[in-house]
Amino acid sequence: MKWGYQTGSVEDVTVTFPTAFPTRCNSVSVTCNRNSRSGDGANYAYSVNKNNFVAVTDSPNDFWWIAFGD
Repeated sequence: MKWGYQTGSVEDVTVTFPTAFPTRCNSVSVTCNRNSRSGDGANYAYSVNKNNFVAVTDSPNDFWWIAFGD
C-alpha cells in the first residue's frame, strides 16, 4: 500500500510512487480536497502501472491518493 497528497492542476497529473510496486499496482483511488460542494465528482486514475499513474480531477484542487499492489 502506498499513499500521498499531490498538488492539483488543470491538466492531468502524473504521480510517481515513492518506490515502485514489485509486480504491479492493482488499484488507485483519487479524492479531491475541496472547500465547497461540487456536482462533478469525476476523479479517477488511468495508465496505472507499478511505477506511477495519471490522475484526473474535476477541478484544479489538490488531492489525496491511495494505491494497492503486489
